[in-house]
Amino acid sequence: METVIYLDNSLSMHAKGDKGALLEKSKHDLIDSYQNVENTITLITNNDFIKDLQLSNLKSVLLKIGYSPLKKDLKTILLQMDNLKNDKTKIKRDIILISDFQTINGDLNTLNLDRLDAYNFVQVEPIKAENISIDSVWTKEIDFQNLQLKALIRSHQTEIENLSISLFLDNKLFGKTTVSLDKNKSVEILFSIPNAKNIIGKFSLQDKQLLFDNEFYFAVSKKEKSKVLVIGATTAYLSKIYTEDEFDFASTTIDRLDYSKIHDQNLIILNSLVSIPETLINSLSIHIKYGGNLVVIPNSESDVSYYDK
Repeated sequence: METVIYLDNSLSMHAKGDKGALLEKSKHDLIDSYQNVENTITLITNNDFIKDLQLSNLKSVLLKIGYSPLKKDLKTILLQMDNLKNDKTKIKRDIILISDFQTINGDLNTLNLDRLDAYNFVQVEPIKAENISIDSVWTKEIDFQNLQLKALIRSHQTEIENLSISLFLDNKLFGKTTVSLDKNKSVEILFSIPNAKNIIGKFSLQDKQLLFDNEFYFAVSKKEKSKVLVIGATTAYLSKIYTEDEFDFASTTIDRLDYSKIHDQNLIILNSLVSIPETLINSLSIHIKYGGNLVVIPNSESDVSYYDK
């Protein structure tokens, strides 16, 4: 029988169990369990993949496994295992997954498990699930130049005073704050950040007693300006409505219209056109069909038959 083992070596496995750190205990349990087994073994961790591992090398390989900041979701792990299969030879495999399952996302009931394989989900648990974690991060736009960046800090079976939290934007320290938490409570923190470009950032907890789940990475994409094209008469008030800080505004007459730019616009405004060329009507129909927006400002002399098309 072939054996495939996933050993979670994420930072949360640093938590203490009844016989030491969860990862170290798991490694020694595997060494003890496979001393006299002649199975072919494939070992998967969050940052390594070792196929056809010989039993004579298992102990030394396991003892070298350290902690990894990487975290895999359950479906990715099972997909890796599924890719190991030999389609021509259907062999029952012993699948073992060892984890605290705190950082492994996925509902076991929704997983597509191979009926031929034997699955063993081994959940290791700390003595006390004491932790402070960054639960979630989200943004709210104040205006085009500024964002509110919020984070929810949650307590798990512990209380803490004056926990320092740092915000880094593009690897540079942007700001700091402190929070105090009672057991199983949460608190929301807020920073105002510039909305000037795409941002890669992270929140970081600074507490020597907390050795895992201390960082939360996020990305904020700069909202693109909406493209607005006015076709027809030049009107000053439209440029005052669609200001350059929020809109990519352009204006053109029909005789100078570049038809290739129509389908790139979010909004097209027909301003005081007396008549509309058939070519423009066809282009606008396609623009609307694919989700574009059209505003018509009629002229008192407009031929309404054009708008019926």
